[in-house]
Amino acid sequence: MKKKKVFKTVALIALLVGILLIPAKRNIVPENITGIVVYGDTFKKYGDFEYTVEGNSYVQIRNYTGNKKNVVIPSEIDGYKVKQIGKYAFRFNRSMESVEIPNSVTRIGIDAFDLCENLQSIELPNSITNIGRWAFRRCNNLQSVVIPKSVTKMGKEVFRRCYNLKRVKILGRIERISEGTFFGCRNLKSVEIPDSVKIIERKAFLGCVNLSKVKIPDSVKIIKAYAFCDCYSLQDLEIPSSVKKIGKHGLPEEWYYGDFRYKIINNSYVRITAYVGNEKDVVIPSKIDGYNVKHIGKEAFLFSKSIMQSLKIPNTVTIIGENAFCSCCYLKSVKMSNNVKIIGNLAFSCCTNLESIEIPNSVKKIGWKAFDSCENLKTIKIPDSVKKIEDNVFDYCPSDLKIQCSKGSVAYKYAIDHGIAVDVK
Repeated sequence: MKKKKVFKTVALIALLVGILLIPAKRNIVPENITGIVVYGDTFKKYGDFEYTVEGNSYVQIRNYTGNKKNVVIPSEIDGYKVKQIGKYAFRFNRSMESVEIPNSVTRIGIDAFDLCENLQSIELPNSITNIGRWAFRRCNNLQSVVIPKSVTKMGKEVFRRCYNLKRVKILGRIERISEGTFFGCRNLKSVEIPDSVKIIERKAFLGCVNLSKVKIPDSVKIIKAYAFCDCYSLQDLEIPSSVKKIGKHGLPEEWYYGDFRYKIINNSYVRITAYVGNEKDVVIPSKIDGYNVKHIGKEAFLFSKSIMQSLKIPNTVTIIGENAFCSCCYLKSVKMSNNVKIIGNLAFSCCTNLESIEIPNSVKKIGWKAFDSCENLKTIKIPDSVKKIEDNVFDYCPSDLKIQCSKGSVAYKYAIDHGIAVDVK
């Protein structure tokens, strides 16, 4: 037993000595493998460029340290062709406004120009075959791009959130528009898709709210989920017979009619979902695309920059949705549809300049806080047709507010119960 303990002790000491003798940092690369940048190696310098020589064959640009507005990438360094722009090479550069890429470059790496927020123009040479994911993401001042014929592969979200990108022409032989390629390019107006494309991936054009022109070629077989979701401005979008599958929300469900965004519900009627205009006198259309406008949707005018002072709601409308006109603080007068049945919760809340309103005989229900914080509302006429008035409808309205109604009506009882003055017809 003692002999075994001695052997174990000696073995343990030897092991510890061996560990102590190993250098703290070792970069071991087999002699037959080239083109590897080992952790801890420093890049070589060429002017404002940092680079590595890959496989004793070509140069990869690894970093740019300059602050020039117009950057010219060299085609050759140390006798080697510059073939790759490495990942993160120009990331976060806020000085560069234009960049010239030489014909020697075949690949643009991941995140290569991410958040180059002042980059306005870039010309991609015909040598490029591969553009990595997020390569030009968040280049907020980039306005137009031509993808050359040489490109066969593009990664995900290459131009995501390039907010000022307006025109894109794809000449490349790519087989798919990758996931999120133009996600959030809100000013993109036109895109040319080549007939090599077979698949338009998820979210490829999601949120391109100003995209008005795109032709889907006969080569396309699949349009995946959310591909054109929220592309409200698309006109005359034709889906070729070659398309065999369209994913969930793959095509736009909402469109623009003048300043009104709308949705066709069950091939039956139109719902107004948003207003983007700045007219003082707003007239909501009674028909769009041959369908009656029946519903003013939830929050339709809430987030608009509207200076609307007068509003006319057509007789086709039967429902005014929740928060529909909330915070329309310039609104003074409303001509309401004679067929409205429901005024939703908070529908006219915070319409601080609204002084009087007449509820038509068709209305059956007034929702919770429908006229809350209408600070200048002096009179409101409520007909006998109203059978239900929710709580807090007139919270924070003037103390001298009067409800005009019939004695014994639901409105009369509501006024008495809530201490509101009544003007009996």
